[in-house]
Amino acid sequence: GAGTSLAQILTSELVDQYAPALVQAAKEHSSVSIRSTATLGGNIANGSPAADMVIPLIAADAKLRLVSAKGERFMAVENFFVGPGQTKLEPGELIADVHIPPVKGQVVFLKLGRRKAQACSIVVTAVRLETTGGVCKAARVVLGSMAPTPLRCVKAEEILVGKSVDQALV
Repeated sequence: GAGTSLAQILTSELVDQYAPALVQAAKEHSSVSIRSTATLGGNIANGSPAADMVIPLIAADAKLRLVSAKGERFMAVENFFVGPGQTKLEPGELIADVHIPPVKGQVVFLKLGRRKAQACSIVVTAVRLETTGGVCKAARVVLGSMAPTPLRCVKAEEILVGKSVDQALV
């Protein structure tokens, strides 16, 4: 659920098994005391283009379940952001759940900042590659802190798909 604390994400064997990049993002997010109270939903709803937890969620094609008195709707995490501090959350609506599909391939998370934690990222990235025999079948390349909203690098993904992933291609 959206109320899951980052500390709970760090200790969840299920999240570690199926979304290890989310665990890595939680490790590098803030301090131990903040991670014990900060929630996944809060990190998303804040609308920050530098939100550490958002970037691996977009790479994993995660969706949000948004609820209000009017009902519920689902939205891809990558479509949720409008601008710095602005989201598509409607008045009276809240993030109830984050749905992460079974991730195919591997996702890595990297953060560059003045410090590993307790600092806004200069750049944060998550990359998901699904390969068969060294050839990329699907890719997601996502950047944070580089634009007014989290940025999916579709052209980079297109370059990777269908090719053998090696140092020269990267």
